[in-house]
Amino acid sequence: MTMQDNAGGSGTAAASSQKNLRRAAPGAPSASGKKAGKTMSLGNKGSIILVGALGLFLGALIMHVRDRRPLPMFFVNGHVITRDEFDHQMEISAGNQVAQILIGNKLKEQFLKKQGVWPTQAQIDQKLAKLRSVNPNFDTIARSLHETPDDEDMAIALTMAQNNLLSKGVTVTDAEVRSFYALESSPENPNAAFYQPEAVQLEIIINKDKNAITAAQAALAGGANFADVARKYSMDTSKNNGGVVTFVKGRTNLSQYPGLQQKVFAMAVGQQINGFKCAGGFWIIRCVAHSAAVIKPFDQVEEECRKGALLQKAQNLNQEKMNQEFAQFRSTANIVSVNPTEFKINLAAPTSASAAAPPAGH
Repeated sequence: MTMQDNAGGSGTAAASSQKNLRRAAPGAPSASGKKAGKTMSLGNKGSIILVGALGLFLGALIMHVRDRRPLPMFFVNGHVITRDEFDHQMEISAGNQVAQILIGNKLKEQFLKKQGVWPTQAQIDQKLAKLRSVNPNFDTIARSLHETPDDEDMAIALTMAQNNLLSKGVTVTDAEVRSFYALESSPENPNAAFYQPEAVQLEIIINKDKNAITAAQAALAGGANFADVARKYSMDTSKNNGGVVTFVKGRTNLSQYPGLQQKVFAMAVGQQINGFKCAGGFWIIRCVAHSAAVIKPFDQVEEECRKGALLQKAQNLNQEKMNQEFAQFRSTANIVSVNPTEFKINLAAPTSASAAAPPAGH
């Protein structure tokens, strides 16, 4: 027998001895003469502490669930409308519609990912950064609509992926890009992306009673705040906004106010008109801001024009095909409603292109 064999044998014997010690009955003498029942390892102590803490936690959780009070949402003359009541009514009013939206969006996501056109997170972040630079109130508006960052990411990703699929294999010429710019910069196009019409921002007070307008005029002459005076004397709904309105030339319909458009678009900033009679009332009008019409130069928007022309052409060429492919994908989807009596889900493939396609967008 070698030294290694002896060493191995000694190790085995030691291990066996330790096992026997652990198996010793409570109160039995150990090799050191101490009773095994009087010793406890740190590991055993930790286990008992952990079990005790877990028991306390579970007990507290049970007590919380048993004694849980409904979360209040509104108070009506002292009566509480709870969150549970709110959620239940929302489920009754829009449960099926919301279920269809959630299922539809998940199918669109799966379909577009299968096509290999889903954008990367970096591309989504880049698009969001651009939207924020164009509209500084982007996040404020999103929060007011209760949209989370994940909601924003998903909406952007769905649109980008659809556009990627639509434009796959499509190219545009410089002439097509120029044609797109001409359309989107035309003053005759009410939805032109690259034309900003002349606009005026005004503060107004309207009242059918001339005496009220005279009193408002006197208050303003005495240095009173225009918004306060508007709230006191104006009959127009703009008083809720301190009398502030914005008129955009060619886009704000002022046909029911004869002579008003010509009057306000001739005003200089800071100018005030008192007692202007229009549409059966008397007006006080103060010009706060006046911006001239602007057409964005082509070199500043060439990339947007190229993308827009590409997408426009791609929709004409590929939209119907994509609709059909998505309808086929949906028709073979395995959609299971856990509670079919609660949600009547239409599992059939949609027949219209607008229902079948993911949402379009530039």
